[in-house]
Amino acid sequence: MRISRRWTTFRWATVSLVIPALLNGCLMGEEESKSSEETAFDHVVTGSVGDGPIVGASMRVFRSNGEEIAQFESDSNANFSVTVRADGKDYPLAIDSRGGTDLVTNSEPDFDLIGAVIEPGDSSIANVNPFTTFAIELAAGLPGAADKTNVETAENIVASKLNFGLDSLVTSGVMNTAIDGGNIAEIVRASEALGETVRRTRDALISSGYATDGNSVLRAISSDLVDGMIDGVGGPQANARFAAVWIVVSAQVSLETMANELHVNGGNATALMSTAMELVSNGNISPTLAELDSTTEMIEQARIGLQASHAISADTDIADLLDAANGIHSGASSSTIRNLVLPDDYRVRLDNAILLVAGGDNSVVDA
Repeated sequence: MRISRRWTTFRWATVSLVIPALLNGCLMGEEESKSSEETAFDHVVTGSVGDGPIVGASMRVFRSNGEEIAQFESDSNANFSVTVRADGKDYPLAIDSRGGTDLVTNSEPDFDLIGAVIEPGDSSIANVNPFTTFAIELAAGLPGAADKTNVETAENIVASKLNFGLDSLVTSGVMNTAIDGGNIAEIVRASEALGETVRRTRDALISSGYATDGNSVLRAISSDLVDGMIDGVGGPQANARFAAVWIVVSAQVSLETMANELHVNGGNATALMSTAMELVSNGNISPTLAELDSTTEMIEQARIGLQASHAISADTDIADLLDAANGIHSGASSSTIRNLVLPDDYRVRLDNAILLVAGGDNSVVDA
């Protein structure tokens, strides 16, 4: 029998992407004493795990107080199903994913992933991917922390500002929508693009002498988004240099994604993504990667990054690329963008700007 109860706000504070430190739950006053007397019930939680599809990931479920209640692995289809026993005061439940093999990169993911079950129920979908991770990190930095309203707000911000091709999942939600043949191309393309932006931002900063990792980049950008913008002045972990590099890298990755030429770890990952999807999908994949169109949000990501790149470099090649990108309209096909809109060398035109921002002084970062 489904147990329904009023959602209660509780504090979900993130210290790092290690879940025991992530969760610091407390229910308030009388509601807490009532919840503590409630009978525990079984809750079936299912979902997908991905940057690219991730198999063999070590996964855990935690109560709101940080207590671990389940351990398991993602299966050969990059999915999971686990039954946990919890009562009302245990929510939100957090799910983390570490390790495993990303079928696109054939290596471990570059940062930890987090999902959540926000409310009690008999069964829930709780996907774990880069978008859910950014959303939960962002929600934890909003007033009231990661309650239901803040998680929903954070999902909307992330889907807009870190879009990378999300379309149908903007409406249905990346966290709670079942992944199938009708949306797997959308989530894999967008997740790999978001993950690749984390990697390139990390690598540019490291090459310029800044010690960092994927988790640190993710936390900085999530914190920056508490004001709804990537501008280096959001939450306490926001970093102006990280934000500046991210904005330029986002343009580069968005252009590649719209052209269906996303490069991951230095190589064109289109065929690898298609193969990975075929391995884990139980049905026909439609639309395919080649059939995915550009979205308004990813066009805007590219435009903002190109404008910033030209402002700090005054590079005429970037100005020409911006002019070309201004000709991309929402719904444009990848073949049109690749063959008729973008110059052949569009991928490399931002390389110098990325390094200039990563290694420049404050006048460059703040430009």
